[in-house]
Amino acid sequence: MQAFADDRSGEVRSIYKVLKDPTKTAIIWMKSGHEIFQESKREVQMLLEQILTGFHETHDISFPPAPMVDKVSADQGKCSVV
Repeated sequence: MQAFADDRSGEVRSIYKVLKDPTKTAIIWMKSGHEIFQESKREVQMLLEQILTGFHETHDISFPPAPMVDKVSADQGKCSVV
């Protein structure tokens, strides 16, 4: 993901900032497994509703930095912050 953000002129911590500078990227991490729509249904619905209603056009909500995942944990299907 860092390579994707670097290719797009860097990363910002909010959708508001991406809307102000579309060359940037916002990476949003949600605590869930591979079935995000099942495991984080409420959070995904809220985010989609906010995007569709223009909430982030007037509100600057910062997202925490993306966690670093070490290779051993990633191979075992678990995330850990390093």
